[in-house]
Parts: sequence; structure tokens; C-alpha cells
Amino acid sequence: MGKRLLASMLAVCVAVVLLPGMVLAGTDDGSSTVPSTTASISTTLSAPGDGSADGSLDGDGTPGENAGETTTTTTTTPAATEPSAAQAIQSRIDALPEADSLSGMDAEQLAQLQKEVSEIYAALDGLAEGKDTLDTAKLDAVSAYFSTAANSSTVKADGIDTIDKLKAALEAGGTVELTDDIAYDTRVDITITQPVTLDLKGHTVEETYGGINHFLMTIKGGSLTLTDSVGGGALIASHASYGYGIQLYSNSTFIMNGGTIRTSQETVDLYDSVSNVKVEINGGSLISTADSTMGIRGSQNVDVDIKGGTMESSGRVGFYISSYQKDAIDLDITGGSIVSNGGSALQIYSGANVTVSGNASISAPSSTAIQVQGGVTGSESTLTVNGGAITGSGYGVTVDDAAKLTMNDGSITAKTGSAVCAYENATVDVTGGKLTGATGKDAIKAGSGDSPSITVTGGTFSSNVDAYIPDGLGIQQNPDGTFTVTRLDVVYLGGAGASDTNTGADAANPVKTLDKALSILAEGGTVVVGGTIYLNSDTALSNLTFERGSGFTGTLLNVSNAELTLTGVTLDGKSLNASGQLVSLSRATLNIAEGTTLKNNQATAINAFQESSINMTGGSIESNTGTDGGGIYAYGATLNLTGGTIANNSADVGGGLCVLGGCTVTLDGTQITGNTAQARGGGVYVEGMNNGPSVFTMKSGTISGNAYAGEGFDGAGICAWGSGYETTIDIQGGSITGNTGADGEYSAGTAISLNGRGSYPSLKLSGSPTIQGDVFLWDEETEGPVIQVTGSFTPANPVSVQANYFTEGTTAVTYAAGLEPDLSQFASVDARMGLAQDGQDLKWVELYRVVFKTSNNQTTYKSIYVQPNGKIPADAAPAPTLEGYTLAGWIPYGGSTLWDFETNTVGKSPMSLLAAWQLNPPTVALSADKAAVHVGESITLTATPDHPIKNAVYSYAWYKDGELLEGETASTLTVTESGSYTVKVAATVGSQTSTVESEAVACTVEAHTSGGDWQYDENNHWHTCSVCGKPIDQAAHESDGGVITTEPTETEAGMMTYSCKVCGKVLKTETIPAHGHSYDEKWSMDASGHWHACTVCGDKTDFAGHTWSAWTTVKSPTETEAGSRERTCSICGYKQTEKLAATGTTPQTSDPHQTALFVGLMLASAAGLAIVIVMKKRDHSFGKR
Repeated sequence: MGKRLLASMLAVCVAVVLLPGMVLAGTDDGSSTVPSTTASISTTLSAPGDGSADGSLDGDGTPGENAGETTTTTTTTPAATEPSAAQAIQSRIDALPEADSLSGMDAEQLAQLQKEVSEIYAALDGLAEGKDTLDTAKLDAVSAYFSTAANSSTVKADGIDTIDKLKAALEAGGTVELTDDIAYDTRVDITITQPVTLDLKGHTVEETYGGINHFLMTIKGGSLTLTDSVGGGALIASHASYGYGIQLYSNSTFIMNGGTIRTSQETVDLYDSVSNVKVEINGGSLISTADSTMGIRGSQNVDVDIKGGTMESSGRVGFYISSYQKDAIDLDITGGSIVSNGGSALQIYSGANVTVSGNASISAPSSTAIQVQGGVTGSESTLTVNGGAITGSGYGVTVDDAAKLTMNDGSITAKTGSAVCAYENATVDVTGGKLTGATGKDAIKAGSGDSPSITVTGGTFSSNVDAYIPDGLGIQQNPDGTFTVTRLDVVYLGGAGASDTNTGADAANPVKTLDKALSILAEGGTVVVGGTIYLNSDTALSNLTFERGSGFTGTLLNVSNAELTLTGVTLDGKSLNASGQLVSLSRATLNIAEGTTLKNNQATAINAFQESSINMTGGSIESNTGTDGGGIYAYGATLNLTGGTIANNSADVGGGLCVLGGCTVTLDGTQITGNTAQARGGGVYVEGMNNGPSVFTMKSGTISGNAYAGEGFDGAGICAWGSGYETTIDIQGGSITGNTGADGEYSAGTAISLNGRGSYPSLKLSGSPTIQGDVFLWDEETEGPVIQVTGSFTPANPVSVQANYFTEGTTAVTYAAGLEPDLSQFASVDARMGLAQDGQDLKWVELYRVVFKTSNNQTTYKSIYVQPNGKIPADAAPAPTLEGYTLAGWIPYGGSTLWDFETNTVGKSPMSLLAAWQLNPPTVALSADKAAVHVGESITLTATPDHPIKNAVYSYAWYKDGELLEGETASTLTVTESGSYTVKVAATVGSQTSTVESEAVACTVEAHTSGGDWQYDENNHWHTCSVCGKPIDQAAHESDGGVITTEPTETEAGMMTYSCKVCGKVLKTETIPAHGHSYDEKWSMDASGHWHACTVCGDKTDFAGHTWSAWTTVKSPTETEAGSRERTCSICGYKQTEKLAATGTTPQTSDPHQTALFVGLMLASAAGLAIVIVMKKRDHSFGKR
């Protein structure tokens, strides 16, 4: 016990000893610092047996009294019943964490939670009953957390490097980027229901697990876009028997832009009977080692586009395409490469339409490249080849049952068989492209005993295909041994004796149908029409010409209940006599595209009746002549004119367009130009009728250079006619310019004419159109058509308005409510009539006449008309000229002040304004006979004035440096002083005087120039002018007061000399007598001693050191301030001063009390240590005993 006490005392001593050291470890200013420590405490609960039940120890280190004890509680519960499926799901929902706590989870926890949420939703989908009793609020809140892009990115923040993280991210949606390779061998079901973009980033995901029909990923109602921004990335299902790739269900999308998908079984599969599925392959690779790269099945709206990438299979077939519904699948292959090493590249069963074009490559090194099978009756498939290359080992393409192959371009090649083989009731139509069979094999083959339909109208072949060529076509063998179908450059169609068994080569052997004509017509060829061609189904024609045949006067193309599209097509009436149109429409649509021309018809080019439509996006309708409408006649039709031109057509009414009852026309880009009407509507004629109103709306485009040729008619650009039915012209934009009428200056409606009987057409204006020429209102005495401004209106220029009667007070223009009427937007064509605002209306008003006349009121310069009590526009005044005068303004007849165009108003009619002239100032030339003279000479200045009025009288005023020279009024001035001279010349004609000031002339009178040294005599000095030699600056001498030139000594006299301080002439000298020493009685002194000095020369005598008195304190020093003391020489009185230092204190290095304490404690510690050592020795001694 004593040892413990001693140890405790020793510890206290040590602590106390150390304490001063801590205290004394101060800062620079002597203050102490104490370190601060913050402890982190971790509590661990221990189980019984490892200390104590409560984790405590007794004071001696033994376990506490409760160590090892246990407490047992027995609870009796009723026997549990099995929960229902709904209860089990509710329990799982209740166990979910609150949504607001999810932000604290790490990525692994979130991934596990997302998996649980997905499984709960899957269980809900399969729940048969009780779903409506569940509280899913917590489930929905957690799901909403994951559905946001921000939280989805949180899931991915730690990287996608495990299959669980990948599954969670893909099922959450958004953009997913792999950060590491992933490999797994257990079943993981990934179901994509949201839009997802997966970037492989050069990494691979490999599944080695295999289960029948278990796919790497399943898309159910979502979309997956696969890309690989780094390269080398892949999705791999490597199980040898059950390695499936991606499967799509209805309403799903898969887009592949990069990466690789490698499987043993189907790489991409569309689940049976799916609908509304989109697949697009733009890049990357699809590889199947034992099955198809793509299985395409579906019931409707299945769209697959192959635009790039490579697809390679080693199974039985590359693509398998099948549906039991007609037209359910559209497969469009425009690029990429499809290779099947085990079977056909494409096996097309039924319900599919497959198109191959572009640079697509399809090949089967060991089989037929493409099999097209009829499949289910009524759902036969079709294959259309518009480009690309198809290569097979056996056949290139086989067509079976009732399937159909159409080949327009591209190539089909077979290595061992025919390029195309058709069986049973198949149909093959070849219009172009290249078919190459194996050596000795036919390019096209019909199956033995079968009766397919094979028609060849174009293309190049490895064998002669004349058996399949229709009558009228030929075939020629090329130098390389191939055969090419030849077509006719001109085909005759219709007319007497027309039959599709004819050759169509001349007018005597015309074919009967357009299909036949097109099948034998060369590209860009011409069809000579001898009878109307009737089109009752949608037709698209391109790159050919239709010409009217001699003697045929009817319509060339008659379209009924169908749509006709013309691209690069010419319809030429050949200017032959005709009563029929180039195209006639009845409940039909005509699309006129770029490159199409309808021309030279002696009747209207196009008639559109009964709910027909014309959509013109390009091309031209030109040089046609009709009665109503040279270009287009429309009745009850809709016209959308967005491009192309309607030009140089003519008609009695509506040179370009004639638009009658029930029509809607929108001009939004087309140019209507150069058309002529004999009566009304050079460009456009519009009239509503009993079948409905007609509306012509112009949004853009141009109506320009059109004309009406008959005198007394109207509407060169547009003529709108009211005949009791609604007719509306709505101008919202575009340009109406340069249209002309036959009546010259008095033409009616060179831009727009609003005419009619029984009713008036409407003209609506808005937007920013350009309307040049007049808008003519065919009004009656008390009423007439009114221009309506219906929206924001900012015309490029004021719209000129003309009327029949101009009845004062009637409305010409009205603005819709909410719009501010603006008089500047409209102008009257008749100078005598104007428009005045009255509320929302602009009404006709008779203007006041203003006459501008000469000042003597004899001659009229100009007459204008202005608003009553209105201002005269300043720019409307004429600008006459009068020689010698400037027009100062205009003075009202009988008045005396100038008219103020800013403020004065016209209060009567007529009113005369007389010209007020202001005399112009003269011109003046100011000349000098010399530029510079020497002092004593002079310069003569001469002013020469001029004025257009030769009898002007002049007066003069001269100025030097801007100051008037009094009395100088002549036309000349003699100058004897330097300066800048001007002259003001006043011209007087009658009562008017006008003054001008000349340009300044600089005159220089040069002063004398000093030359050489001073000249002087006894009294004066001077310089001589270097120019004229006259004395200048002469003045009397000025003495300098004398200068000692020789210093006197003790024995010799000195000399004082007096000179002129200007020119230096010596005026006189004086002698300075010699002198001896004269010592001053006063002591001279410095710090070294004292002496007597000579007052004349400064010589020293009696030099001795100082004799000092005792020191005397002047200022005593303090602790902080210095003091001083001094002593004095008793002989000369010189004082010496010395500084005394401040007393101050010596700084202490430490507190002596602290030092003493420290020493004492150290001694106490040493004593204690000594006691311990002694006692320890005693212990050893006792031990020995």
C-alpha cells in the first residue's frame, strides 16, 4: 500500500514539474498557450463473458457481479396463419425505407433497393386479386425517386461495374455508361421499361449463365439505344446452347449505333405477335454463332431499318421474318452487311414487305441469299430491290408461292445457280439492275412445272431473257456477253387501234394502257398521247414527257379519286388545237414537284373540280391559253402553291389562275408572273359562287408583271369579283409589283381590283406585304367595297387606293378593333381626294388645293392637295430657282411672313403661296501685290467682287486681325504692318443687300535685322541693319560700376576698371592704393581653438586651444528621455554641448518567482526519486533475509 501511495505522490510531482514547462511555453509576447484536443469516442457493447454483462470492470480488474448471468423471457403467441399474396406484397411495401432517406444510401444499397422495387412491381402485375386493397404510396414514392434523371445519375455515380448496378441503372432509365468489364454466371433478368441509352465505353458485359429463352435484356414498353463511344465494347451471351441477346415486346424500340452483341442463339428477337415495335441498326455488329442474328415476328406495325453495321450468323438463317397478318412487317435495308454462313441471309415467310436499297450487302456463302415465301394465303410477302448487292451460293433470290419480287436497281448474283428462281404462282418484275447467274445458268429461271409470272422490262442479264420481255421491247447482247433490254425513246399511247399487244413504236401501232407504255419506255422518254389517259389509283410519275398527239384535242391525263404526283415530268400541248386540258382532276389530288412543266396547251393547263387539290412545290405552268384560267381553272378545289412558277399564260379571265366558287387558295412561295387576261385578272381572278365562298390567301411569293389587255377592264394583279356570294382576298405577305393595265395611267386595279354586282368582295390586309400599283374600289355613290386591316400591318410602302366615285364621307379602309389607324399606310391615287381618320375608319375627304406661284403671282410652279386644316408636307413644295437669289420660303398671297410648314395649316381652298427670294451674297477675290516687305515699304491689297446681277452696287470694309480699320472703305488697302487682312463686301440690288467676307490674306512687314558686333563711340553704342545698313537699337553707354582688375597688396597699388555693361567699351580706370595687416580685436574660433584674423586678407595670429570651464547640466535625463550638459571656453566664450542617455531599465528574461518555483519543484522531485531508490534497496535487502 505504501508503494502505491509513493507512486501516486511521484506522479503528482512529475505532473506539477511539467506544468510550469507548459505554462512557460509561451508566445512571443509572453502569453501561454494550451493545446486543445477533441476526442472521438467509439462505444462497443460487449457480450457476457468478455468483461461484464454491462461492459464494466470492478476496481481490481475482475468482472462485475452480473458477469455471466442471462435472463430468459418466454412469450406465448397464437399459431400463425399463412398470409395472402396481397398481404405478403403489402409487407414488402411497408418494409421499404422512406423516400426522403434514400439520398443517404450508397450505390450498392440503392441498386439492391431498385431490384426490390422492380420485383414488387412484378409481383403486383401478377396479383390476381386484392390489388385494390393495397397501400402503394410508399412504393410509388420510392419508384418516383429512381425515375428522376438526377437520382438515376446518383445510382451511377460510383460507376457501373457490377451486374446488379447495371440492372438497376438500366431499369431506372436515362443514360448508362459502363466503367468496367462485367462478367456473371447467374440468372439476372433485366427488363427495360424506360428510355435508356447504354454506352459500353469499350467494356464488355458477358453472361455465361444459360437458360432456354433467357435473354441478356428484355425491352417491354421501353427503348434501348446501344452505343460505344470508345470502341471494342460488347454484350456477350456466351452459353453454348442458351446464349440469347435482346428480346423486344410490344411498344418497344431498339436502336444500335455501335458496339457488338455476340450470342450463340438469336441476337435480336421480336417476341411472337408483337406490335408497334421499332428496330434501327445504324452501326456496330450483331453476331450469332449458332442461330439467327435477328428474328422478326409480329402482328402489326413492326418497323425494322438496317442502315449500317454488320450482321453475321452461323446458324440456319441470318434474318427470319414472319407474320400471319398482311403488311405487318416493314424491313428496310439501306446499308450495312448481312452475312449468313449457315443458311440464307434472309428468310421471308409471310406478312412482310422487304426493301433493299442503297449500299446494302446481303450474302450467303453456302446457300441462297434470300428466300421469299408466300406463306399464309392473303399475307404474302414482297421483296423490292432498289439497290445494294445480293449474293448467294446456290440461287441469289428464290420466290415461292404467291410472293412477289420487284427489282428496279442493284445486283443479284448466284455462284452456282440462277440469280432469280421463281416457283409456283410467284411474281417477278424486273425493270432495272443487274442479274448474274452462274456460268451456264439462266439469269432468271422458272421452276419446273410451275407457272410464275415473270416480266422483264429493263436491266442487264448474264443470259438472254427475251422469253420474259413484253412485246415492243428488244434485247441486245453487249461486248462482254451480257444482255440488256432496250426500250423505246418514244411510245405512242391511245387512239384508234390502241392495244397493249401493239409495239407502240409508231402512231399506227399505239399501246392502250399507261402501264404498258411505261414498261417499254426508255428512261427520260416521251409518250405521245392519242387518247385520254384515265388514272383511278394513286400514281407517281417521274422523268418522262407526255406530248399531245397530232389530231388529238382532248384531255391528256384525267385523274379521278386518286393522287397523281409529277416529278421531273413534262406535259406538252405542242400548241396544237385543243379543247381538253393537260390534266383534269375530279375529287383528286395533283402534286407538282420540282422539274415538272405543263406547257403549250391551247386550253387551260389544269382543271380542278369537285373537292380536288393541287399542291405545287416546284416546276412550272407556262405558255398555256384558256378561256377561264390559262394556267389553272379551279372550281370547288383547294390550291396550295408553295413553289414553282405560273408564267406567261393567257385567258379571257384569270390569265394565271381562275378561282371560282368554293375554292381555297394559299399562295406561299409560288411566283405568278407574266400572265395576261383579255378582261379581268391578269394574274389571278377570284369569285365566290353558289357552291360556296372563294378565299385567296397570300402569305409569300410574288404576283408580278401580269396584265389585262382589254380597255375598260380591271385587275392586272388580282381581280376579285362579288356576285352575291362571298369572295375574299387575304394579303398577309409577299409581293405584288409591276402589274399593268391597258388603260395606262387610268388603269383600274393594277395591283388589286375589288369589283362586282350585287355584293362586294373583301380585301384583308396584315403582315408586311409589298403592294405596288393601285387597289381599285369599284364603289357606288353611297357605298362600296372596303379594305379591312385585320392584324398588325407594316406595308413596305403606302398602299395606293383608287375608287370609282370617291364619295366624300364614305369609308375606304377600316381597322379591326384594337388596331391603331395609320393614315401613312394608305395614299389616294386621285390628288384631289384624300383619306381622313374617323374612329377606326379612313374615309374619303375632298382636299384643299394649294398653289405655289412666282413672287409676282403671275406663274404657277405647282399645285398640290392637302387635308382640310392640315399641314403642307415640306417635301411637297416645289424648289424653283432664280439667278442671283436663294428661295427663302413661301409667303401666303396677301401676307408678309414666311409659311411655317411645321405649324401652319391650310384653312381655305384654293390658297396661293408666293415665292420669297433672298439676294445671294457676292463672291470676292482678295489679292496682294507682294507677300512681304522690309520696314519702310508697303503692300497693296485689292478686293475684286462679282455677282450674277451685274448692276449690283458694292461697298467695302477692311479688317486687320479681326479688328475693323476705321475709314478704310475703298476697294484697295495699303498695308505697312504685318497681320491677317480680310475685306467684307456688300452687294446691293434694289432694297436687298447681301454681304460676304473674303478669305484672309497674311501680310508680312519685316523688321530691321541686326548684323555683327556692337558699334560704339564715346557716348553711345548700336548695331547696323544687315539689310539696309541703318543704325538700330542705338543707346547711351551704361557703366558696370567698376571691376578690380588688379588687387592691391601690402606694398603695391591695385587697379579698378569701369566698362559699358552692354557693349563692353572701357569708360575709365582708377588706382587702388597698397595696404598692411589690420587684425580684428575680436576672437575668431572653431572647435579646435581661437585666434585673431586680419580684416584685409584674413591672416591668423595668437592661435591657442580652448580653456574649458567645468560641465554644467542643461537638462537632466529621465528613464525615457535623454538629457544634455555644456562647458564654455573662458578665453573666447566658445561652448561645447554633450547628450546624456536616458536612465531606462534592463529587460527580464523570465519571472524570478516562476524560476524559483521551477527549481523547487525539481528538487522535490529529485528527493522523491531518491526515497524510492532507497526503499527499493531496502526491499531487496529484506528479500535477501
